[in-house]
Amino acid sequence: MEWSKLKNIILLILLCTNAALLAMVLGQNWRESSALRQARADAIALLRQEGTQVEDDVVPQKTELTLLRAERDQGEEEKLARALLGDELAVQDRGGGVFLYRSDLGEIQFHSDGAFQASFQPNAFSLNGEGPEQLAQRIAEQLAFTGQVVQTQPQSGGSSVLLRQLWNGMPVFNLQMTLEFSSAGLTGIGAGRRLFGTPQRQAAAVLSPASALVRFSAGMNALGDVCSSIDDIQPGYLSSATLTDGMILTPVWYITTDTGGYYLDLVSGSLSRA
Repeated sequence: MEWSKLKNIILLILLCTNAALLAMVLGQNWRESSALRQARADAIALLRQEGTQVEDDVVPQKTELTLLRAERDQGEEEKLARALLGDELAVQDRGGGVFLYRSDLGEIQFHSDGAFQASFQPNAFSLNGEGPEQLAQRIAEQLAFTGQVVQTQPQSGGSSVLLRQLWNGMPVFNLQMTLEFSSAGLTGIGAGRRLFGTPQRQAAAVLSPASALVRFSAGMNALGDVCSSIDDIQPGYLSSATLTDGMILTPVWYITTDTGGYYLDLVSGSLSRA
């Protein structure tokens, strides 16, 4: 047999083999996806049988978030302080992982758990025709804080804007900062916590939607709480920080019911009141 014909036969065999392998993989993926969809539907039906109404489109089709970990970067904090307060900075190490940065514009203090607060001189950050929410977002960007406005409240002689931090478009529910305004401009930042460093994925199993719904039902029973409907489920993160482990972002569902809000930990399966 000529070599060219033999080569074509070998290539055809390889092509058929690859096609068969691809068909097997696609078939396995389809079966797994089908099983997950059925388990999700069964979990929704179980909740309804227990008296908790939930619409199909409220429950996420899959859980995509993973456990993340980030390390504090003090060099980054100094860069942020300079971007906000200018290059003429006085730096003070206050001990316990607390660093204070001060200039003629004001001061900002960073803590090891991501907490921070700031105060500013009058007219350091004037509104100049901007609304408080617009200036708040601009200041947040200077602090590497991609945030969404949670609420704006009027106060005596001014207002406050509460921002919640986002990571890759998802809310980190307990990372927030409150920017305080007079009628002229920004006066300070209080009760702030921010994500530091660059989060890296950690090896951890995450609950499927079906398992998450079952854990929600069990968690409600353990808490002694009742609800008659699940109105919304928002995927996101909760953060925790220690001196040794940096900051951990745990994937959660924020579940809104007719009787209150709950956080469902998608790693441990624990449920807590929001």
